[in-house]
Amino acid sequence: MLRISGPSIVAALIRLDQVGRTGLSPVTRAIAGHLYGRLAGAVQEIIDNPDHRIEAEPVKITIDDRAGPAGDEQ
Repeated sequence: MLRISGPSIVAALIRLDQVGRTGLSPVTRAIAGHLYGRLAGAVQEIIDNPDHRIEAEPVKITIDDRAGPAGDEQ
């Protein structure tokens, strides 16, 4: 598991947004844009539903975009 601080998440979001809009490769722009959307969505959920407990557990954000098995239509 990778542990990342809040400021590092903000920095990652800023950079992903920049690359998603200005990257030279269309593939790189697409990947950065996709990751930005997933990470920003997870952060927005935390903002919308904060945990105010004193002893709250660290937040876990999982981005799992692996391809499904062949023939697995959803």
